[in-house]
Amino acid sequence: MIMSKRKITRNKEEKINLIYDTFFKLILEKGYHRASTNKIAEAAQISIGTIYHYFPKGKSEILTKYFQKSKDITFNIEDFKGYDVNNVPEVFTQFISKDIENQRKNLGFRIALRHAVLSDKKVREAFQNKVIEISKEIVKTLRATTVVFKGSPEKRLVQRFAFIYNLIEAIVHHHIFVMKLFDDDDDLVKYISSLIASTIQFFQKLG
Repeated sequence: MIMSKRKITRNKEEKINLIYDTFFKLILEKGYHRASTNKIAEAAQISIGTIYHYFPKGKSEILTKYFQKSKDITFNIEDFKGYDVNNVPEVFTQFISKDIENQRKNLGFRIALRHAVLSDKKVREAFQNKVIEISKEIVKTLRATTVVFKGSPEKRLVQRFAFIYNLIEAIVHHHIFVMKLFDDDDDLVKYISSLIASTIQFFQKLG
């Protein structure tokens, strides 16, 4: 009996999600360096070959592919199409709120990413490249819809939005994993949004 393409796709997605869930659960229980592909296979009750079929590069590829998936959920270019120099906090509010939600839902992944970025050059480069890719998408949209950005060099704008992205990620990470900075997430969102507005004003003065 031949399986339908829909069923094959569903089975593939189920296995990939099982690998993700098992990997990040192991990280929370044992730590990043002890969560080997052999341990993942054992805990998920699948073959080691299944893991390497979907993730040929092992742990680093699990992380980079999940990062892509998580950013697809968090990042929406439509949020930036209404951007104006006068509504910066409002435009970034949705993005920051989604990032807080995403980091809270993916504790194991976030812990793994921090470990891997520090110890694995390939993961670090993949993370950096993805941040630049996201920044390029934002800049492309802003240059097409906002007059103030049309005269600015694209490379400079990409660098500055990469800075803003990393600033948001760092503050949210510290709030969730290290020390709670605000009692209410809404206050954190308002603070970061205002900080981003001030940062953009600073960049504009630099030219």
